[in-house]
Amino acid sequence: MRGGTWIRGKITGTQNENAVATTLETAFSFVGSTLLERQQNDQSSTRRMTTVPEGATKVRRAHLLTRRRDPYRMHMHARRQWTANDLLDMPDDGQRYEVIDGELFVTPAPSLDHQAALGILHARLMEYLDRERVGYVFFSPADIRFSPRRAVQPDLFVAPPVNGHRPRSYSEITHLTLAIEALSPSTARLDRIVKRKLYREEGVSEFWIVDLDARAFERSTPLDARVDVLDSSLEWWPEGASTPFALDIAAYFEELFGT
Repeated sequence: MRGGTWIRGKITGTQNENAVATTLETAFSFVGSTLLERQQNDQSSTRRMTTVPEGATKVRRAHLLTRRRDPYRMHMHARRQWTANDLLDMPDDGQRYEVIDGELFVTPAPSLDHQAALGILHARLMEYLDRERVGYVFFSPADIRFSPRRAVQPDLFVAPPVNGHRPRSYSEITHLTLAIEALSPSTARLDRIVKRKLYREEGVSEFWIVDLDARAFERSTPLDARVDVLDSSLEWWPEGASTPFALDIAAYFEELFGT
């Protein structure tokens, strides 16, 4: 027992109650007197510390240095930098895993409206590219790697031919002529800020965002910082095509939602 005295021995049933009471009374008396003595010493010390020597200047209030209370970090660990190869270890759980500039993004499984919107666009683009032969349209899941720290899965994307033929592996895709993302509440920031910046920096010729709630398309290109918001018609004229791809946006959403 620190600062006190251990009472050795045992109190058994053969000892009388008076002996027990006397022993406990002695122990409590000792502890109480020890605490009182310490308190008196502390008060005396305090009085000595606050005594002002004769001739000294008295200060009514002074700022004393104290132990810092604001939060701070010690031995802070560096934030993990994810790579495209890390995606190979992700579970096959229906979610979408992407790495952009070393940051990992996880997107839940899409809604049925989301999938239907992409299905209609995929069919329209495939019909157009069958005529023009300037690219091939694909769905995600995908593995588009712009660099070891940038690996994404656009909802829909168009890749140019490789030596005049359809790309047979993702490693052959080094450029996208079109990337499309269907907006959802969980991906608004990712699509409108993070991915739009990414696709511009990687030179993706056009990037479309399909806003199902607003029934509109948002179109951006690497050469123009502005974003076009379209709700009536959309036209895309890829390099090498003899005619543009045209989409009646109002009719598109009528087909999607039935109204």
